[in-house]
Amino acid sequence: MLRLMLAANVGPVRGMVRRPEQRGGVGAFGADPVLIDVSEAGSDEQAVSLADAFADVDAVICTIGATQPEDADAVDHLWTVRLIRAAEEARCLRFLLVSSMGTERPEAYPEGIRPFLEAKRKAEQALIASSMDWTILRPAALTDDGASGRVTLGVGLEPGGTVARADVARVAVAALRLGVAERQAFDIVAGDTAIEDALMGLPSSPA
Repeated sequence: MLRLMLAANVGPVRGMVRRPEQRGGVGAFGADPVLIDVSEAGSDEQAVSLADAFADVDAVICTIGATQPEDADAVDHLWTVRLIRAAEEARCLRFLLVSSMGTERPEAYPEGIRPFLEAKRKAEQALIASSMDWTILRPAALTDDGASGRVTLGVGLEPGGTVARADVARVAVAALRLGVAERQAFDIVAGDTAIEDALMGLPSSPA
């Protein structure tokens, strides 16, 4: 994601991390690493405040996510909402949230992933209610396959399917660079349409 944003020439890029050891990876891409503590635990004295982290930021791409069901509400809902509110208070213009396919109908998905979908849905609702221009990306099951550069985008796609993380990153950065998909939420699965064409083919009316 950071490499794509830098290559897209969207301006200075700031990479927010939650652990000190992650800063080196962000800096290696040429981005400015910023250590934050979204948990409100205050566990790292080096962490900057969210207000400072979002200062002078025009657009945010948020990919935060829990790995365990018991952490879903804290991370995918509460922590994400904290980021949304901090970005809004800092007068960020645009916020792109990488959520998940299935947030509109968690009951159609296996019980084990419903806590994630329900938590992400609450975060989506908070973003939609904000004053920022927003975009919500709802990818299918993520894989570590190489980017194909081709996807299918749509609203209410059938449950199932997969998509490469690398292609989701490309969709997010392209939406930001092209200035499209504002105030829209859509699913992403692997497909046959070039990413820019898929984005430009989205309905013009807000979700």
